[in-house]
Amino acid sequence: MNMFITMDGDGHNDPADIPNLIAHLEAKNLDVVAGWRVDRQDTFGRSFVSRGANLLRKIFLNHTFTTAAAR
Repeated sequence: MNMFITMDGDGHNDPADIPNLIAHLEAKNLDVVAGWRVDRQDTFGRSFVSRGANLLRKIFLNHTFTTAAAR
């Protein structure tokens, strides 16, 4: 089985979560799993930019899932 794991570049994702994601992938026989942060404590600027990027993705790509960036 080949596996690719991607993480953010700013250190917000905890590598310790990787075994849980892999276990879920294998237990449910899935092709893809994704996680997202809850109860984020982003600054106003970071939230503003992230929401803007989400809006542009939705408008131009009809992309609506929550794992691409913060809500």
